[in-house]
Amino acid sequence: MMKSIVLLLTFLLCFSVSSQDKLKVTKKSDWFGELKVTGFYMKGNTNKFYILTGGEVKHQDSIYTLDLIASLDYGETKHIKDQNTLFGDFSADMYHYNLLSPLILQIGEHDYAKGIKFRSQSGGGLKLNFIQHPEHKTSISLALIFDYTDLVDIPGNYDNKTLRLSWRFKTKQSLFDDRLRISNVTFFQPSVKSIINAIWRSETILEAPVLKFLSLIGSYLYTHNDIVSVGRLKSDHKVSFGLSLSSGKQ
Repeated sequence: MMKSIVLLLTFLLCFSVSSQDKLKVTKKSDWFGELKVTGFYMKGNTNKFYILTGGEVKHQDSIYTLDLIASLDYGETKHIKDQNTLFGDFSADMYHYNLLSPLILQIGEHDYAKGIKFRSQSGGGLKLNFIQHPEHKTSISLALIFDYTDLVDIPGNYDNKTLRLSWRFKTKQSLFDDRLRISNVTFFQPSVKSIINAIWRSETILEAPVLKFLSLIGSYLYTHNDIVSVGRLKSDHKVSFGLSLSSGKQ
């Protein structure tokens, strides 16, 4: 199975690169930046504080796209820290105006609640850009990645090295003359040895523009990790509300 996957990705990569000379693009270089802050606060019978900050920096020209997404959250219950996650995702793809484009990616993560001291994922594959309308963008990517997970140092924990497939669905839809925006980024990363052992990450954002650069947002984030520290749950659900500041063309 592993050899078949590698051969398939290699063939599609060659097809994508060979077809790029047929593409005539005159688009200029564009930059896009966005900062989001969401959270909630509760006091009384339940004392809870949670804040999630995230951002994206994206550069695109006629040949390549560089995209960096990062987020940091922090939470306390009864003044005791119970949430602290740092997530970063860098990807680069070439000939992104083609139906198929080659890409590389690097993901890093720290999750206090799940006892993940550090996770690194590196790899490459292909992205299928099947909807590229300015108001309706959707892509699917498939990559082969090397996953290294370092858990906190307590009895029963161990470091893990796994070869995974990484399937990513990404969409952003602008509705009602840009009065409402819906975006979703979903990762599914099963182990090559067993599809049951998988990582899930899905974030859905509902955005209502107030000004050209300012929007009200609601965010739902679901994460599931097949490898967590002893005694920790594998899945988390987070809902938060806040503001988004953006600049440039996405």
